[in-house]
Amino acid sequence: HLEGEPGTDPIAVIERAAVRLAAAFPAIASVRRTGFLGRGPVEEVALEVPRRDDLLRYALTRTRHGIEATVTRFLRGIKNKTIAVDIGEWTHALVEDLGAYVERERGAREVLDRLFGAR
Repeated sequence: HLEGEPGTDPIAVIERAAVRLAAAFPAIASVRRTGFLGRGPVEEVALEVPRRDDLLRYALTRTRHGIEATVTRFLRGIKNKTIAVDIGEWTHALVEDLGAYVERERGAREVLDRLFGAR
């Protein structure tokens, strides 16, 4: 849980989120860093989670005032709407959508394995 751990200052939260989410979901996660050759602190971590009919881009962005959590909906590749939410809401929605995404991916892989005998 990102908020409840020691070191809950915004920089620690976003650094931890970037490391964990990028490692767990490399295909859909992106991390933007500041500094020379992108070696500085994390500026933004985002996950682009495909859903059945659209795609949601969950982003945590470091600001002067802390962290801004946003969700952007893309419909057929076109940016539809961005809303700012609190981190608790953001985390809950992300967990729900990632769970559904993982299940769909697993289902697709099982179908391919059955069809082509891939191992």
